[in-house]
Amino acid sequence: MDRQGFRGAVLCASGGLDSLVTAALCLRARGKRDKWQVVAFQMNDSRIKGELYNAEMYRALGADLIQTDITTEAIDMEKRLGMRLIG
Repeated sequence: MDRQGFRGAVLCASGGLDSLVTAALCLRARGKRDKWQVVAFQMNDSRIKGELYNAEMYRALGADLIQTDITTEAIDMEKRLGMRLIG
């Protein structure tokens, strides 16, 4: 992909095996001569305990990882939609 000067791939990363394989395939697809940037973007909800986001695995593969906490936004959306947490 080459849009507006950016060469690479951006993927939404859950931290699971599918996301890690996708990141690895993107990195492999770039070839030895091409210097694509691969960016994995994770949105985390801090209320969810015990989730394994595998941040170190993305970095070990060579992908840039951007993590952002969406807890406040998720709570606001739940309130607007009249959802309640079960727990």
